[in-house]
Amino acid sequence: MKPSLVFKFIIIFIGTFGVAYAQDKVEQFIINGSINADTGSIELITLGDSSYYPSRIHSKSEVKNGKFTLAGTLSYPQGVMAKYNGNMISGLFLIDKGKQLLKLDINDFRKTPVINNEVMREYYGDYLSAFKASKIKSDMFYHHWDSLRKAYDGKVPENIEVVLRKTQNELYQQSDSILMRYIASHPGSYLGLWKLVQIASFSGYEPIFDTAFEKLSPTLKATFTGRQLANRLSIGRSLAVGKRFPEMNVFNLDKQPLKATSKHRFTLVDFWYSNCSPCIAQFPKLDSIYNGFHDKGFEIIGISTDKRKYELQWRNAIAQHNLAWPQYWDTDGVNASRYSINAFPTNFLLNSDQEIVSKNISPVELEAFLKGNIR
Repeated sequence: MKPSLVFKFIIIFIGTFGVAYAQDKVEQFIINGSINADTGSIELITLGDSSYYPSRIHSKSEVKNGKFTLAGTLSYPQGVMAKYNGNMISGLFLIDKGKQLLKLDINDFRKTPVINNEVMREYYGDYLSAFKASKIKSDMFYHHWDSLRKAYDGKVPENIEVVLRKTQNELYQQSDSILMRYIASHPGSYLGLWKLVQIASFSGYEPIFDTAFEKLSPTLKATFTGRQLANRLSIGRSLAVGKRFPEMNVFNLDKQPLKATSKHRFTLVDFWYSNCSPCIAQFPKLDSIYNGFHDKGFEIIGISTDKRKYELQWRNAIAQHNLAWPQYWDTDGVNASRYSINAFPTNFLLNSDQEIVSKNISPVELEAFLKGNIR
């Protein structure tokens, strides 16, 4: 090997090793916190999918006279949430190495708390500024929706709800686009990385997430979290609109596996579990749609992600809610987790070729779609 090539190899090796070492170097974090409660307990928890974390983040502290201290170790900023007495009280925020102050409010459900580390100073500045107009628009929209609920005693007419759902999806897409542009202008932002992890974990795959990921710096892509995200996005592409729905190792009440079939013009694959209130709330409307369109070529396939110990609870839920469509069990949610299906209900509408034509379609949107596509 020529000396110049040897020198280049050494430089590349040192550079690569240096980045990896910097990421893997574990240091302590200490959080001195306050909360508007005299006693209780505070706990830091990860996002629903803990596989994005290089090590387990678990720190818990007793509250004494409104004060608490949390401590642990990490190798780079980590996205966490806070629980008070076992109940979620905060949205996502990032903790960093060293000492930092955290202020929690037991009444600020799912809101981002105040914490004074460098990465969160970015959140209160550039990040909120980038999303300011979008947040105002979103707040106005949901205020309007709440007003309609009150005006119609909680039952908004379905033709109006279809329009609301369409607007909601447009707001989601606008938010995704803003995040992508934010990451493009802040490629080294750990905040951008964790916000992308959060949305990809709970919304499932969207092509724009690939675009956003490519905007991240090489350093962030090389972190444990970045590598996990790249892997999840790669797997998630198989659940994009236009893709053929993948085979899944799930079984029905009689322990028979799910087999793909093309005899139905459209099939809704609905992921749920027996203790999921939003899932159960959709059953009456889905039942009405099933009865109205099943003979015309529509099918529903329910896939539960209940843990093995809740098998009886799953079976009882099927009987209790008189679910007439085929039911399958993804034991312990293994298949759902593999495809980053972490929010429930999650559904996929398939055509007769088993291709995905829509994702997370609401019952009222589904009925409108079927009325326009099945005669």
